[in-house]
Amino acid sequence: MANPYLQVLRTAHALPMVLAAFIGRLPLSMVGLGSVLLIADETGSYGLGGAVAATGAVTTAVAGPLLGRWADDHGQRTVLLPVLAVFIVAGCGFLTAVKGDWPVWTVFATAGLAGACIPPVSSMIRVRWTHLLRGSHRLPTALAMESVVDEFVFIVGPVLVTFLSTTGHATSGVVTAFTLAAIGSLLFAAQRRTEPP
Repeated sequence: MANPYLQVLRTAHALPMVLAAFIGRLPLSMVGLGSVLLIADETGSYGLGGAVAATGAVTTAVAGPLLGRWADDHGQRTVLLPVLAVFIVAGCGFLTAVKGDWPVWTVFATAGLAGACIPPVSSMIRVRWTHLLRGSHRLPTALAMESVVDEFVFIVGPVLVTFLSTTGHATSGVVTAFTLAAIGSLLFAAQRRTEPP
């Protein structure tokens, strides 16, 4: 019997979509820990780093449903590209605020804005699978595969960001996370054939 996951990946245009989404969602598991490690390196305070990371996590949770509704109403690409732009600008502001010893409120504000605008690739790919496989017996397999990929992301991402932040420059982990978000989101947005109407 053929592997059901391989059958799902053989769906037309699925493999590039899955690879782009994997890259695009890695930052979700990297930004928080990377921020803690960066701030602790700069200030010596893990408490401040944890509070800043928590701010980003809360704004991600609050903004997620709003971004999802916006994408449902206007299309994924229409939402993903401006959200990514704000995420990158907020990330640059966050790095500048931390490295430039700006007032603490600017660190929280930029981290919160970046958290609110982290590209929602993980939820968008589930909508794409539902669009591609609507009515197919393969849809539950595709969604199960996405759950496995999410778990894998949350295993690989923290290890990668910790390695980068502690063996090189402290900013390496966060910069890599933002770079992966940009690359993955742009590649994902380019997958026009899988985008639902």
